[in-house]
Amino acid sequence: MFLKSTAQALSRLFGDSSDNESDSADPGNWNQNANPSGFDFADFFSLNPISNVCAFAPGPHANGPSDYGSGGPGQLVLLDDDGQLSPASSSAAGGSSTHSLTFFGFGGTPAPTLVGKAGGLQFNLIWDSSVSSAPAGFQSAAIAAAQLYTQYYSNPEVINVHIGYGEVDGYRLGQGALGESMSYGYLETYSQVFSALQSNASPGSWAAQANTSLPSADPTNGGSFYVSTAEAKALGQISGTGTATDGYVGLSSIYPFDYSSTTPPASYQYDAIGTFAHELSEVMGRVGSVGSIFGANIYTPLDLFRYSPNGTRDLTAGPGYFSIDKGVTNLGTYNNPQNGGDASDWIPTLQGDSYGSGWAGFRAVVSPTDIIENSVLGYHMTMSAVNGTKTPALG
Repeated sequence: MFLKSTAQALSRLFGDSSDNESDSADPGNWNQNANPSGFDFADFFSLNPISNVCAFAPGPHANGPSDYGSGGPGQLVLLDDDGQLSPASSSAAGGSSTHSLTFFGFGGTPAPTLVGKAGGLQFNLIWDSSVSSAPAGFQSAAIAAAQLYTQYYSNPEVINVHIGYGEVDGYRLGQGALGESMSYGYLETYSQVFSALQSNASPGSWAAQANTSLPSADPTNGGSFYVSTAEAKALGQISGTGTATDGYVGLSSIYPFDYSSTTPPASYQYDAIGTFAHELSEVMGRVGSVGSIFGANIYTPLDLFRYSPNGTRDLTAGPGYFSIDKGVTNLGTYNNPQNGGDASDWIPTLQGDSYGSGWAGFRAVVSPTDIIENSVLGYHMTMSAVNGTKTPALG
């Protein structure tokens, strides 16, 4: 899954003429110098329509998780950056990737960084060798993004994420992407997801309110639900302290980023911390399939809180909004994946929110509504997060 620049998103939204090409479009049309305004359509490639996503066949991945023995809640799969699912072989555990980073010409690997306090939510950031060539501030930006979540949520788990510069798990980032993520997860039944969400929510929480909107009968009529391993840890379905990889995150080496947490980006820069926060949240489980994007009749827990403009739960790829009270209150309008992009991101015209599209010149914050959205997936809010989300808001 990936975060795209605003220009790329809007070219899909408003039907730019170059938008009919797949991502095999002539690279000669691409200007690698990102335009500061965010509206130069020549700067970016078009996105694939959801019916035309390229197939992806990864090799063994570094320290990929095993199936956790007989205790795993379902078939273990890998969700790649194109939204494709592939079976994850237990032989990948502890192995090394066949797509080595050596062709990037990078050398040396920084030591991993553990973010967060023991007994609470932690991120084990595992730096790829590509990071040795990243600009100053790259690692601190990734750490700052992870720290946001360790301050917002208290689940006793460690999320193991490989971090790359210009690549994700050894693959170059897609053209036009500010960042990309890949994650491991399980294919589960609605009954499993329903039970896990219900048992995990604290009384009086946003999650508990959201769970009252869930029907006891399967609204997908037998569909499968992709639950990331990080979310499965949060829900208590698997051990929270497993050391196997939960996901991969990469940040673009082409577009100009501001890596600071104290100053706003310049007009031509994108917010690195906000981009990292966007991608890390996808590893945590903030992804959408709505019955088709990851495969026929495949959904995610977040899809259950997506509603159509007429106020009914909508499990199809199209316009929708986030709601935790059966569609009565629109907490945020989602991107329409029929126009390209991720179903779980906010509408691309939204400025300044980490979970939307990337806007040059804007700080991309994790907003109160973003914090609530993760909480309904199983992440327990800290008291500071509870106090900061009394009034839901985006951006």
